[in-house]
Amino acid sequence: MTKNTWVLRWESRHPFYRVEAFFQGHRKRPILGSNYSKLMCIGENNKVQMYYLNDDLIDKKGKSLEIFYNKKMIQDYVEKTKNNYMSLINSLKNTINSTKNLDNKELLDVFKVMFERIEILLCSYDLSRPEYFEAVEEFLLKEFGQTEIPDEEIPDIFSILTTNTENTILDDEEIERLKLTVEAKKSGDISEKKLIRHQKKYGWIGTSEKEEEWDISYYRKQIQDEMKLPISQIESNIRTKLKSKKEIIKKQERILNERGLSEEAKYLLEIIKQFSHLRLNLRLKWVEAGYLNQALFKEIEKRTGVASKNLEKYTLNELESLLIENNAIPNDRIIQRKNYSFILEGEQLSVFWGDEAEKIQNEQIEDKDYSSIDELRGNIANPGRFSGFVKIINSLTDDQEGAIEEMQDGEILVTGMTRPHLIQAMKKSGAIITDEGGICCHAAIVSRELGKPCIVGTNVATKVFKNGDYIEVDAHEGIIRRLK
Repeated sequence: MTKNTWVLRWESRHPFYRVEAFFQGHRKRPILGSNYSKLMCIGENNKVQMYYLNDDLIDKKGKSLEIFYNKKMIQDYVEKTKNNYMSLINSLKNTINSTKNLDNKELLDVFKVMFERIEILLCSYDLSRPEYFEAVEEFLLKEFGQTEIPDEEIPDIFSILTTNTENTILDDEEIERLKLTVEAKKSGDISEKKLIRHQKKYGWIGTSEKEEEWDISYYRKQIQDEMKLPISQIESNIRTKLKSKKEIIKKQERILNERGLSEEAKYLLEIIKQFSHLRLNLRLKWVEAGYLNQALFKEIEKRTGVASKNLEKYTLNELESLLIENNAIPNDRIIQRKNYSFILEGEQLSVFWGDEAEKIQNEQIEDKDYSSIDELRGNIANPGRFSGFVKIINSLTDDQEGAIEEMQDGEILVTGMTRPHLIQAMKKSGAIITDEGGICCHAAIVSRELGKPCIVGTNVATKVFKNGDYIEVDAHEGIIRRLK
């Protein structure tokens, strides 16, 4: 098999069935932005590395402005995306309590509809990827450079103008939790009833990088930690959180009125904010769908005797054969599926298991030595400078919650990409660095809210730096340097 110029674009944790949905979706290309010529993933258990062709990334960058300028096309894409993920979540919620009344064929049909909607959801994420926004960012920075804005102010102004101003479920969770903290501080005790209600409403967010939801003890500890602050500080944090978006909107309006940017630039700034919000929502929806989908796997487990953890390693066709013909996959083959690889070329999708998957990895991926690199460049997500010790927490970290707990205030978070479960690590950090991501990514959104220097899209920061390295993050120039 010919070696291609692959780029490791992202690493994450996904169950096998979701990876298959990703590839089946990209084979069908159901939505704007999902037409990549070739894709490959390397999977080990639920740890996934996704590779794209460099030529594809260049092609997307070249076509991106033309796509975003087509307002009707973008409007249709946004409507289809939102309608799909709302239908997915609502149908799963409505189905959970009625699965026992369905026969195997009906249950399979429910699963197939869910699977198809997840295909579309995962493909919808593509248009917010960095390759589509590099040209947008370059255009805007060029226009900023042609105004009277001093060069040294451009990173700060760009950061303000691209900050998302819509609330997310993560904002809602934090505000509600802080209110519970105030109540507990006043009464001297945490309301167990309200804590349970909070966990039921938001606990699923914890499954973004692990199988278990955030439980009661997780939220109790967060509230207990927050109760160490004076009540006036907690109430101030709530007020700040509630009005922060309005303050950002005022800053944005003032800058736009003073700087005289073109209508084209204003439109593209709105596109960045819209897609930042949409991208985060898409991620949260597939996390919530995965959490809800566990009930379907549990029901299939009851009927077939196949453990739900093993069912997640079945392809869609194999699941159909199991439900309709009672054809289970032997345990030795399930064990072999610890390692797998997908390759999609056009409409041709191939999946490899075990030794074959390892062979694909050896043939396609070139081993690289990063030990001599002491300086990296990336994209500025939020400007600033900070020096500190490296703390690596990514999808390959086995005990991520333990690593977050051990992390010291002021350490520099280095990760593949940030996700909702890393919020506490981001708050502790002095600065944030990611391999993946562009102007619309989660790290960019949260770093602006927290006021942390942030550089994204370094591609290899998690491979170049090690825990304990002392580095400088220059998020005015987009440079990270190892100091010792």
